[in-house]
Amino acid sequence: MRVLLLADLDLSLPGGLETHVRELASQLAARGHAIEIFGRPRTLAGYTMVDRIETSRYDLVHYQGGQWPAGLDSGPRHVRTLHFCVAANMDLYVLMGRLRTRANLANWRAVAEERRGCRRSGRLIAVAERVRRDFARWHGLDPAAARVIPNGVSFAPPWEDRGALRARYGISGRAPVL
Repeated sequence: MRVLLLADLDLSLPGGLETHVRELASQLAARGHAIEIFGRPRTLAGYTMVDRIETSRYDLVHYQGGQWPAGLDSGPRHVRTLHFCVAANMDLYVLMGRLRTRANLANWRAVAEERRGCRRSGRLIAVAERVRRDFARWHGLDPAAARVIPNGVSFAPPWEDRGALRARYGISGRAPVL
């Protein structure tokens, strides 16, 4: 199967969503699927990156989040994974006293994109029951429209040396990191 992973992310970073996309690509490729990624950077060692979206080339287009690419129609071969709900996170941050979250225009753009995404055709995956409930509460998603498939955990060594990561991001060697 030919799969395009759409990831509006810098996959060279060590974040959770970035790691998820890299691991998904690696594990699907290990199972014999042809995997290409539309994201940043243009080249990433060990992965096949593409610089344009040609959906006709793929059996499945798996959208990981961010802004939906202009001109891309959604359809039955499209899968969207809901990793978190920005609207619910904003509400939580306000409860924690972080009122600036309401003034961040990027948050409001993300909330609007979430709402539009719930109305597009295609399949939806939520990485947790809570994420599915949050999308139902904040965006009116019919819970039956999304299937819950939890993210996996890998206990393999990090793809980049821990010391190098700590040095690059200024994290003390004594600070606990998960």
